Amino acid sequence: MSQKVPEGWKKVALGDVLELQKGYTYTSEGYSSDPDSLPFAGIKVFHKGGGFNLSGLKKYTRINDERFIAKSGDIFIANTDLTRNGDIIGSAITIPDDVGECIFSMDISKVVVRSHELVREYAYYLINSPIIRREMRSLSGGSTVIHLKTKSVPKIVAFLPPLPEQHRIAEILSSVDEAIAATQAVIDQTRTVKQGVMNRLLTKGIGHTRFKQTEIGEIPEEWDIKSLEHISIVERGRFSPRPRNDPRYYGGQIPFVQTGDVVSADTILSTHSQTLNEQGLAVSKMFPCGSILITIAANIGDTAITSYDVCCPDSVVGIIPNGNIDVWWLEAFLASKKSYLDSVATKNAQKNINLQHLRPLKIPVPPQPDQKHIGLIANYFYDALRVHSAQLASLKRTKSALMSDLLTGRKRVSSPGESW
Repeated sequence: MSQKVPEGWKKVALGDVLELQKGYTYTSEGYSSDPDSLPFAGIKVFHKGGGFNLSGLKKYTRINDERFIAKSGDIFIANTDLTRNGDIIGSAITIPDDVGECIFSMDISKVVVRSHELVREYAYYLINSPIIRREMRSLSGGSTVIHLKTKSVPKIVAFLPPLPEQHRIAEILSSVDEAIAATQAVIDQTRTVKQGVMNRLLTKGIGHTRFKQTEIGEIPEEWDIKSLEHISIVERGRFSPRPRNDPRYYGGQIPFVQTGDVVSADTILSTHSQTLNEQGLAVSKMFPCGSILITIAANIGDTAITSYDVCCPDSVVGIIPNGNIDVWWLEAFLASKKSYLDSVATKNAQKNINLQHLRPLKIPVPPQPDQKHIGLIANYFYDALRVHSAQLASLKRTKSALMSDLLTGRKRVSSPGESW
C-alpha cells in the first residue's frame, strides 16, 4: 500500500489491532429444530450486495465452546465465496440485534478488536473499504469456491485516524447505512405487497363475483383458458458459434441480451452488457421491442420486457404477444409462474426448461379491458419500485464516495492534530 499516511493518522498492520477467529467445523447432522438449538451462521448470511441475510440462518445443536459463539454487534468476515466474481470474499457484516447469540461456521471468521487504538464500529467500515477489499481479494484463490488466506490477513497494512475521528467517521457512515436499510425495507415491502396483489388479480380479476372451475382452478366466468402459444409467438434465442466468445461476432451496434441481463432487469430491460456485429446477427435470433424475455437455463423463469430490439442466445426465450394481448399483463402472469417453472426444470448439471414447457403453458386470459387494468396496476408497482431503487442506488453511491474520502483521509471530519 503506497498511500501517504494522512496527518495525525497511524500506519498499522491489521494483526496489530484485531484478530480473526475462525468458525466451527460443523457437520450436517448437527442441524436441529430443538428449542434449545442456536441460530447457525454459514456463508449464506452474507448478502451479495452487502449486509446480513437473516434468511441464511439455520438452527444447530447448542455447543459449549465459546470460541465459536458470536452475539449481536459482532463482526463477521467471509472466508469463502461461491460467487463468480468474489463479491463477498473478505467482506464484513455485523450481526443484527434480533439475532442474539449464534454459532458461526468455518466459512466465517469473527473479528475481535485487540487494541484500544481501534474502534469496533470503525473496524467494520475499514474492512469494507475499497483498499482493504482489494487486498482481501488478492489473498484469495480457488475456482468453484474462493478461499481467503486468513493467515495472511494480519499482514495487511491500514491507516488509523485518531479515536475521535474514528468515532465520527463510523457515525456518518452508520447514518447512511440506516437510510439504506430503511429504503431497502420499503422496496422489500413493496415487492411483498405487489406479489400478493398480483397473484389475486391474475386469478380473480377486479370486481368479479361469478366464477367457474377450470383445469387450472377457479377463474372469473368471462375469462378463458388458453395456451401461451395461442396468444403469442414463442421462440428460443440462438447463438450457434463455438467457442461462444469468438471475437469475430462481437463489438457491433446490435444489443446481445443474455441471462444475466434479464435477471437484473427488474421488469423492463433497458441495459445490456454485450453487442453483436452484423456477422453475429446472422447467427443469432432478434426479438422486437415489446417482447417478453424469459430465462430457461441456470436461472429459470426470470422475465423482462424489452425496450428496444435485441438478440438473444438459446438460454433465453422471446415471447411476442399477439396484438390483442397486453404485454404488462402477460409479463406479470409469466413472472408469477417462476416457482412453477423452476420446479419442472430438468435438473442435470444445469437446470433448464425448453419450449415444450412454455408453449403449452395454460393461462387464464381475461378480456382485453381486464388485461389493461391489471397491466396498469403492474405498471404502478414497477414505477414505485423504480423510484425507490433509484433512491437506494443514490444512497449507495453516496456511501461509496464517503468511504473513499473518509477512510483514506482525503476529507477530514475532526482536527488533524488529534493525539493518540
